[in-house]
This record gives sequence, C-alpha cells and structure tokens, in this order.
Amino acid sequence: MKFLKKNSCFALLFLILLGCDDSNNFPTENYLRVRINGQIWEAFQVNTQNTQLNNGEIRISIAASSDLNETIFIIIQGFEDQINSRTQQITSLANGDALAYRAAGTGTGTETHSSFNCGTTNGSIFVQEYNATEGYITGNFIGTVCAAGGQDPITFTEGEFLRVNLD
Repeated sequence: MKFLKKNSCFALLFLILLGCDDSNNFPTENYLRVRINGQIWEAFQVNTQNTQLNNGEIRISIAASSDLNETIFIIIQGFEDQINSRTQQITSLANGDALAYRAAGTGTGTETHSSFNCGTTNGSIFVQEYNATEGYITGNFIGTVCAAGGQDPITFTEGEFLRVNLD
C-alpha cells in the first residue's frame, strides 16, 4: 500500500509538472512570430491597415512590433477574391506585396525592406485564410530582406501570422 501511495504521488507530481510546460503555448489570434536570422521573435503588438486601391485591389499592411520598436512589416495586395489560399513570391515592390523589417530602437522609419538594391531579396507570403466577414487573416512567410544600402541581409524563416485582426 505504501508503495502504491508513494508512486501515486510521483505520478500526480509528474502530471502537474507536465501541465506547467508552456513552451508550446502561444496566442491563437492577433499574433505573429518568426525566426529572424535563426532567433525566435514574437510580436507584442500587431496592427493592420486596409486600403482600397483605385483599381479595385485591396492592400493589407501588417505591422508587428516587439520591444524597442523592432517591427516586421507584411504587405499583401490583390483582388479580394484572389487573396485566400494564395502564395505571393516577393522579388520587389512592383506587385505590391512586400516583407520589411525595422531594427530595434530605430524610431519610426522602415530601415530594411525588399525594395533596396541587393541580390538577396526574395521570399514568399502564403495566405492560408482571409475572412473579410469575420475580420481576420492567417498565413505564413519566409524571405530575405536587405538593410539600407544592401548590407546585412535579414532572413525570415518559420514566419506565421495567426488570425490577425483586419481593423
């Protein structure tokens, strides 16, 4: 009996400790995370701006910021009925889609983005779910963008935005 009681306590303690592991817990809406040059990065604040363009396309601009104003920008542009389940290759700002980055502590300007002249600009944005009725967008992204002057490439891997509110 003593053996059973002792093992039950250990089993209960193990289950409690298992429940305390929050390494896989993260928000499931209005959230963005990515690896920047191999390091996990999470946004503390995610804002969007929707713009209706003269040609009928919409532009969704996502700005996700962490501490010290470090920010990831994702711009998705297209006709509303073509945004859902679409992969957009990023090679320039010519098509309206873009990835961009602002380094920590650099104020309000965009310090790095895909329109600078460098050979390492590439990437893609995949919109998994665009729901204008309920007001959110979900997707993932990867890519490499350049710093001002085409130096110090910044690589995004495993990027995802989850049910970001379409304000």
